[in-house]
Amino acid sequence: MSNTKQKTNNDNTVKTVKMCILLIIGILFCLSILLGERNLSIILGVGFICAGVALVTVSLLKEKELLSSNALIGFIVIALGIISITEPIVHVILMIVPYIYIVFGCAVFADAFLAKFVRKGKTYEFVLKLIFGIVAITLGILLITVADISTYTGLFFGLTLVVIAIYSITTIVLEANKSKKQK
Repeated sequence: MSNTKQKTNNDNTVKTVKMCILLIIGILFCLSILLGERNLSIILGVGFICAGVALVTVSLLKEKELLSSNALIGFIVIALGIISITEPIVHVILMIVPYIYIVFGCAVFADAFLAKFVRKGKTYEFVLKLIFGIVAITLGILLITVADISTYTGLFFGLTLVVIAIYSITTIVLEANKSKKQK
């Protein structure tokens, strides 16, 4: 197997592991209403530790080093897991989420124009990004201003993470299949 092909397989494996972790975290945030913040903090803490160990292990097995960017991210995730078990950080995370939506929505909104007019992208990409950006900004503002909706911040955040993870995993699989067919 060529070095470039091996590198691509390693990258896809690491990306898939990251997206699976994101999927699990998203599902847990969806359940935050049922679990309560303290229980969710403990479950996420254990999950973060497992995810961090998985990232470090993948880095060790695939990249043969513990100082790669993936391993370092894994160590940070392990530390976040330990903090999450000892301190109720879910409340802090949920307070930040509306602002994440607003900033992310602004970035997607701006990227829509870059995609259309600078990168000369397709109109459907422009429209989808424009709509997604506006929806994200609106959701962020609603989560800040409407008390009844803010109760469901964890659910909205969890659903967003699940959608991103599923989309990313699907993209990775489709690109891998496309490159296999081109051989």
